[in-house]
Amino acid sequence: MDMEIYYQRMRSDEVFNVIRNLSEKFAMMNQNDIQMADVNNNNDHNDGNNNNDNRFKGSTTLYYGRSQSLDTDKIINNLYGSSDNPNHSNNADNNNNPLDNLNINDNLRIPDAKVDAGDDVIIGEINTPCNFYLIKNNPDIIVSFMEFEESLNHFYNNDKNRINLIELYSTSIENNRYGVAKIPSTLEQSEKRWARIQVVNHSDQSTSQCFFIDYGMVTPILTNEIYKLDDRFKQYPARSFKAALADVSPKSEFWSLSETSFFESLSKDKELIIIPMNIIDNDDRHECNLLDNDIDINDEVNNFIRGSCS
Repeated sequence: MDMEIYYQRMRSDEVFNVIRNLSEKFAMMNQNDIQMADVNNNNDHNDGNNNNDNRFKGSTTLYYGRSQSLDTDKIINNLYGSSDNPNHSNNADNNNNPLDNLNINDNLRIPDAKVDAGDDVIIGEINTPCNFYLIKNNPDIIVSFMEFEESLNHFYNNDKNRINLIELYSTSIENNRYGVAKIPSTLEQSEKRWARIQVVNHSDQSTSQCFFIDYGMVTPILTNEIYKLDDRFKQYPARSFKAALADVSPKSEFWSLSETSFFESLSKDKELIIIPMNIIDNDDRHECNLLDNDIDINDEVNNFIRGSCS
């Protein structure tokens, strides 16, 4: 295997594992909240201190650390539509109807991630401190994304719903087309799951460089393992976005390996807070400040560049 491809897949595994670990952590916290609610509910019933109208029945509103509360019913309605909406379609039903129910419009675009001050983020693939990906990680995003991802995987686990993005006998894929592929893994025991991609570069018939829209990473994928993305899965906004540290520049003309490695050591495997400052027009990068609790990562990188890192 080409060493560059091997390295990119190793980095892909790291990003994917961080996201899955954090998602599982929040899911476990949610389950613990529900169990505690059940215990309180039983205690109230046994004590007879409250009637049925006043007894605590548990809440679907969850609280996690720095972010605001969230209502899971509202999140799911926003993602899949309300059952009261006449245009609402049931994803579970749709997933059982192969091919006849596929809708693929190449002109339909996936909405960009909406970035607000104070959002929780985790780091994706890093090229330099001014060229990297961030992944939105607010609790409400985690809950809704897990629902979305389960629906996506249920749909594409049915091989009748998979149509190759590149047509038979075709020699190329147009760049920037959406698709779906399994996240590559160098570990045989790792679960490979379907995820949304966008073709970045297709230089030969065998492989394509693909941007994993919700995981903030670019990695090569075998072209015959990329499938068309159904329109129902284009409605959910991208979870990751390009970013750059604001007011930070390399000591010389280009970023050194040590400068990039230092930034990675500050940000990797961390739950960070973003303060967006500006959008670089030519490639939609979000210039931002990143905070790790009380640590200003921008300041730390600048101090390192000036040789006075704390």
